[in-house]
Amino acid sequence: MKKITTIAILVAAAFAAVAQGEWKWAHCIGGGNGGGTAAGDFYNRISTAAFDDDGNLYVYGSIGGSARIDNELLPFSEDSRVLLSNIPGIMLAKFDTLGNMLWCKVVKQSSYQAWPNWMEVRDGKVYIIGNGGFGGDSHHEWLYYLDTLIEESQINALPDSLRMPPFKKYTLWSFFAIFDLDGNLLEDCFIESYSREYIEPWHFRDNRAFCSNTASSPAPFHVDRNGNWYLFNPIGYRGVDTLPYTIVVYGDTTIVYDLYLPGSIDPSEPYGAGYSNSMLYKFSPDWRLLSTKLLVDHVEGMNPTWPNGGDSISSVSCYYQGLSFDEEDNMYLSGYMQMRDCRPYSGGLLHHYPVYYYWDSVHRLVVHDITSAEYANFVIKYDTAGNVVWCNQLHTKGYVVNNNNVRSAYGYWDGNTLSDNSVYVMGYGYYYIDDSTKIYFDNESNPLQRFTEYTYTELHTEMTYTTEIAFFARYDKNTGTYISHGIAPAIKGLSTRNVGVVNNRVFGFTKYDYATYAKNLWVEWDNNGLVIQTDSVEGMIQPRFSLGVVANEQGYVTTVLSNESPMEFSSNVVASCGTNDAKSVIAMYYDPAFANEVPDREDRALSVKVWPNPAVQSLQVESDETLLESVSVLGLSGRELHRQTVYDHRCRIDVSRLPAGMYLLKITGDGNTWYEKFLKSGY
Repeated sequence: MKKITTIAILVAAAFAAVAQGEWKWAHCIGGGNGGGTAAGDFYNRISTAAFDDDGNLYVYGSIGGSARIDNELLPFSEDSRVLLSNIPGIMLAKFDTLGNMLWCKVVKQSSYQAWPNWMEVRDGKVYIIGNGGFGGDSHHEWLYYLDTLIEESQINALPDSLRMPPFKKYTLWSFFAIFDLDGNLLEDCFIESYSREYIEPWHFRDNRAFCSNTASSPAPFHVDRNGNWYLFNPIGYRGVDTLPYTIVVYGDTTIVYDLYLPGSIDPSEPYGAGYSNSMLYKFSPDWRLLSTKLLVDHVEGMNPTWPNGGDSISSVSCYYQGLSFDEEDNMYLSGYMQMRDCRPYSGGLLHHYPVYYYWDSVHRLVVHDITSAEYANFVIKYDTAGNVVWCNQLHTKGYVVNNNNVRSAYGYWDGNTLSDNSVYVMGYGYYYIDDSTKIYFDNESNPLQRFTEYTYTELHTEMTYTTEIAFFARYDKNTGTYISHGIAPAIKGLSTRNVGVVNNRVFGFTKYDYATYAKNLWVEWDNNGLVIQTDSVEGMIQPRFSLGVVANEQGYVTTVLSNESPMEFSSNVVASCGTNDAKSVIAMYYDPAFANEVPDREDRALSVKVWPNPAVQSLQVESDETLLESVSVLGLSGRELHRQTVYDHRCRIDVSRLPAGMYLLKITGDGNTWYEKFLKSGY
């Protein structure tokens, strides 16, 4: 039986269709994590998931040694070395609607890490990209590449002229692979790159994988109807601008592209001085490089005394979290930029504020002041030529000092999903109790609301002067204009590469228990942000490492989480896995009602008027057609804060004693119930 919270019961009457869904199955995929801690390791994590037209689910991510599903060894290789090798590898798997694994493909190596990046399922094909490397002569022992085991002895017997990726001597590469829906490899391509003193977090390297190879900043891509590949990829570099950044396709020296990137760095500058940007690449179906475009065109407001000059983007790291596309192959990119060494608690004196990051000559991201410098969140629409159509962002302002610790407000943009004429972006963020910080959409008249009915003594010690919420935001896909948002309580935000949206429903997942950290909330909103129902799920989730939720119009919703213990979704659906090592849990929920659209909330409340909104002292409620019976004020968790009997067509509700924040008004009359959100303003 589902564990529905109070808000689900209260809101259910507002919908004609009663939810009849249930959790159908859950699997745990886990294995060794190299001896690291589960919460800080990237082994055994699903990074992307997608449905096909028949409701089958494809998951793509990383695996460690002794990889298992529900404590059973994964059947991907008869060679025990491959299965037991405790180093990050890549896994692509397909599940049917009953939870049966239909096939599994793996890239794994004896001593070198392989990393997944992104997956797309479209038009009867599965596309993936990832990173790996191989070299003979005692550098590696073997490489297992998509059902093929390549021994070092095989490679050593080949002359250098025949050593092409994936088994070229001492080579790091990115691979691009296409499968049919039965798991048959249709095509693959290998790209390596050489750069002028490329900067990686820990070391320099002449040859490197072409795509970003970190789990926190993958390289999203899209394949259009004509087979062209669009790839978004962070780049970092130093050295002089007369040296090229070189891309080699298939290991073939006849398919080479030299790109000359702007800006020079004096070799005498200390390690760490360099440029950061991101590139949009467009490749043809036969892997000819058609075009490139730097994501950040130029910057205004940088401190000119910084070693790279006043117009550099040297202090920025770009983290992509989401990429979706529409029927015309326009692309919607979401994520955030992190400005290193300019945060309030590290001095923050490197720039003049505001700082403007221009995506082109017109569209820009604004960093308002020092307090909003650490995480600058963006959502951008690109056409197929790489032009910016529109952009928007999540704004943050202000910081507090607590016990000599300076903390700024922040929000994270994560994944996004396109549905009908809207773009939905998932995120999470911190608020501060004394209202010294702000998070808002478009302008300050559209604030991100927070939960106000919690007593702060109930919060975890870390949260005694802050509160964190998970949320989604909805934008018009044609104009980029903010439309609405919905919120849910959280103690730790969960990075969400997918946002489940279907038929005016939005699905999310968050950690919300402040005592045990083991209670989680599965949330369903309507697209205006009203909570429809929630479900409590037991189990320890690793903070900020959740793929999130994917949904389809057949009524299936899948949650993919990184966790640290068994998880109970219902009394008969439990992901059974041990408590050691990092792992991913995949759970399927099904509700036939999801195939029907949720009635728009505004249509359900046309006969009742509520004003003013925002309110300071009181609310007026009026209906010319309906005799009102009662009006209640609810917190967003569903707790009733005030109830008033009416038996009239109009009434006045005193809200002067409510703390500032967002609330629900429940109005009953003539056998009907209406819900209306209102904002209680502090002034």
